[in-house]
Amino acid sequence: KQASTLFSRNYGPRHLPKEGQSVAFAYATMLALDNTIIIET
Repeated sequence: KQASTLFSRNYGPRHLPKEGQSVAFAYATMLALDNTIIIET
């Protein structure tokens, strides 16, 4: 969650067109999942 929060804070929907919002959300989710996997491993 920290990665997605940090990402959305720096690259939030305010700074992006609507197409970019979904891309940024998917990227933030990917980062959060990667961090979770690293922590669990």
